Amino acid sequence: HRVSPQTLYTYPENWRAFKALIAAQYSGARLRVLSGPPHFHFGHTNRSPQFLQKFPLGKVPAFEGDDGFCVFESNAIAYYVSTEELRGSTNINPPLAECPLTRSFSFYHVSYLINDAPG
Repeated sequence: HRVSPQTLYTYPENWRAFKALIAAQYSGARLRVLSGPPHFHFGHTNRSPQFLQKFPLGKVPAFEGDDGFCVFESNAIAYYVSTEELRGSTNINPPLAECPLTRSFSFYHVSYLINDAPG
């Protein structure tokens, strides 16, 4: 697992962020959570040019790895901070479909389909 802390941007008590936090707890990944002032102010920080450069949609939770890798969407973040064992795989080199960035877009579309569904 990773040694240096990685950053999770969110707002307090964001249930979507809990998925990433739980996955990190089980995997041993260290996460620095920025969820309140002065480091993160929802509605302001996530609309800043610096934030939008990393996360163009300005959505949270958003994750920045210690290597500069950035991804948004809670399921993709949880997947990224998990271990192969937690993912249910022993494959060290997962195919592109298993890549966190690919999953980010996949989960993003699913969440919008669910949120936009009538009823």
